[in-house]
Amino acid sequence: MKRKFARLFENYIPIWGNKDYVWFLLVSMFSLAGDLVAWVITTWVLTTQFDHPAVYLTALVILTQSAYAIMSPYMGHLVDKWGPFTSLISSTGIRTVILTFLFISLLYVEDGVSPWVIVGLMTLEYIFVPLSKQSEFVMIKVLVRDEEQLIPANALQGIQFDASYIIGPLIGGLFVSTIGIYYGLVLNMASFLFLGIVMLIIAKRNKDYRDHFNVEQADNKEAKPKTFINSLKTGISFIVKTPPMLSILLIGFLWNLFVFGPIEVLYPIFTVDVLESNGFVYGLLMSVNSVGFILGLFLAGNMKWKVPFAMTMGILIGLHGLLYFFIGIVPNIVFVCVILFLGGIVIAPTDIFSKTIRQKMIPFHMLAGVSSVLAFFSFISKPIGAFLVGSLINTYGNQYSGYIMACLGLILFIACMVISFRPVMKKI
Repeated sequence: MKRKFARLFENYIPIWGNKDYVWFLLVSMFSLAGDLVAWVITTWVLTTQFDHPAVYLTALVILTQSAYAIMSPYMGHLVDKWGPFTSLISSTGIRTVILTFLFISLLYVEDGVSPWVIVGLMTLEYIFVPLSKQSEFVMIKVLVRDEEQLIPANALQGIQFDASYIIGPLIGGLFVSTIGIYYGLVLNMASFLFLGIVMLIIAKRNKDYRDHFNVEQADNKEAKPKTFINSLKTGISFIVKTPPMLSILLIGFLWNLFVFGPIEVLYPIFTVDVLESNGFVYGLLMSVNSVGFILGLFLAGNMKWKVPFAMTMGILIGLHGLLYFFIGIVPNIVFVCVILFLGGIVIAPTDIFSKTIRQKMIPFHMLAGVSSVLAFFSFISKPIGAFLVGSLINTYGNQYSGYIMACLGLILFIACMVISFRPVMKKI
């Protein structure tokens, strides 16, 4: 029995000895949970305090995700230039200041503050989100230099990410339904400050990372992008010449177009007008998928994968779309929660595949730059999907949000099945 239990964790045991990596995971989880509390509060306020919520929710998703996508290449260039520690600490401080203004604006919602002020502040914060995300992505390779440990390290990073998606929305739902929205934003700001302090400590204990960072750049002086434009050109050129990168880009584009862009708009409206539920259920729906995702990541991170990564990613993402089809046609809270749980398990390995391919194939000196270019072309479809859904809801009404979700999920399933079985997808 003990041996079987040990085998269940055998790939994870070595990584737990890396204390700085473990602390990095914990503080990242806390800060992301706080950020999700702010997102739940903001979307709920826009849904319940103003007329025509679909307009503001659509604008919120389009503007925030456009800001994220457009700024990703430049922020990735800054991470390659500054290093992950400086970049992460800087972005944390800037976002804390912006959230302070958001907190102040929500204090005056009942006094006539425009919803566009709230949308604008969230958009401003999302300009700096890619600086945080690319820093965290590079941080994994800085703190985990043994490539054999990258798969379990990426699995654990995905687990903490979705643990945040369990904790954050549930806490956010409690704040909007009982405790009060203002305390939730204070929690978010506190989580960012905690992240910044801990990362300062980790940076002092890992001064040697800069030697490692500089050595790799010194060996690639000709390839090292010196300006943002050069970084952008280098990133695009690398992606075009590397089939795995193109595959990840295409799959990510479709996924954001048909699922992740639309559900940001659909979830709150689907909860209120189709499921006829409150803010707690809204937070529950956002969280239950993460429970399945965590279980799926844990299992996937402990497996020896011998399948084509790109083809498997496409198939799993297609199945994820099919599950949203069933959610849309059977609007029952228990059924929806079960399907979202299964969806998390199904989609979990794709997160590991995507990160590991990039960390192994992209040279360190351009890791953030190339990854951010990938993020731009993948995530630019997210606001397009949000705009599409917002237009459909405004045309047909909130009560059709479930059917819209079902149609988009079915389209994603068909598209991914067609793409995944192309011969080129089996070579990666």
